[in-house]
Amino acid sequence: MTLPVIIVSVKRVCLISLVAAVVITLLFIIPVYITVKINAPITNVICGKTIIIDPGHGGDDPGAQGCSGLLEKDVVLDISLRLADLFSRAAVYTVLTRDTDGWLDLEDRIELIRSYNADIYISVHANSFPEPIWSGAQTFYFSKSEEAKSLAVFIQRELAGRLGPNVRKVKPGDDYFVLRKSSVPAVIVEVGFLSNPREEALLAQKDYRRRVAEAIFYGTVNYFSSVPDLHTED
Repeated sequence: MTLPVIIVSVKRVCLISLVAAVVITLLFIIPVYITVKINAPITNVICGKTIIIDPGHGGDDPGAQGCSGLLEKDVVLDISLRLADLFSRAAVYTVLTRDTDGWLDLEDRIELIRSYNADIYISVHANSFPEPIWSGAQTFYFSKSEEAKSLAVFIQRELAGRLGPNVRKVKPGDDYFVLRKSSVPAVIVEVGFLSNPREEALLAQKDYRRRVAEAIFYGTVNYFSSVPDLHTED
């Protein structure tokens, strides 16, 4: 009756050896993966930057509302808090226009850019349309700012790559007050359509909102890694 005990012990040793091999392999693979997904080490690219994150709407202004009752102001606040956490871990000074269900005038949001000498401004919103067929995250920028367009392109690329197929492209948003008045590269990220039942269900999930925040984060990192090259071309 001792034979099964011996067999179990041998399997346990093999299992331990296998786990150790996997851990060692991952230690080499993970840094390579991170290096590939961004164009330079995070700490070198965005450390010390100041970023304004603006969760749209808030307070008495709920923004769009999905069929299930999901509110834009709640979705974008959650995504913005997750995004701020990612930036903070990378030694970025992050300023949120709101971190609760409050409201800030558009002029005051722009004033924060000047007050904190921000490097960029990211506003997070959710889209809506009368017909429920429309879907897809999309990033808007001010047409007279090449750097804002570049920031939008990098973020849109990550949104499409990390959230699934998306044929939407970056688009000028000159009608948006915050984009026109911003003194630094500024974008509005529409994270999806609450009027689309499928996207509303996705945006209700914490894991999906985490992925949205990561997409915006990595898009921003890739933008900053490209900034010296853009200046060189000018």
